[in-house]
Amino acid sequence: MSWDNYPIVQHADPAYVELAETGWEALTAWVAGPDHVIRIRAPEPSGIVRWTWTTPDGSTGGIRTRTAAEQTEIEEDLNSYLADAGIPPRPAGFRWFIRLPDRFGSARNFWSAVNRVTAETARPAEAYAVLTSQRSLWLGPEGAV
Repeated sequence: MSWDNYPIVQHADPAYVELAETGWEALTAWVAGPDHVIRIRAPEPSGIVRWTWTTPDGSTGGIRTRTAAEQTEIEEDLNSYLADAGIPPRPAGFRWFIRLPDRFGSARNFWSAVNRVTAETARPAEAYAVLTSQRSLWLGPEGAV
């Protein structure tokens, strides 16, 4: 399998939720496979950075768009996690979405099921093995959506 097998679409319908830019969620996308995951081109960093500075006089904060350098660092960290699991690097320049199985009803319930399956894993390779072997518990029967 290759990341190239994951469909590129113009927009995600409501059955899909956007994946966070973490190695954990990229690993989940890899195991779920291209039948359950789509991607949308994102030529510029689209993430938001929120910051808060607390002083004795109070707190101040702000929001700004992620820089290209920050995006590169995120991609490098994410791909390092995937490499530790033996998975090829995920291509940059996309937003990734996973189709939630109907039986979960919400992203929160879905991620709770994924986390229960992998609760005893500490390393990416272990999580990969458990997610793969227990795929039907968090994703459903093969071919189900």
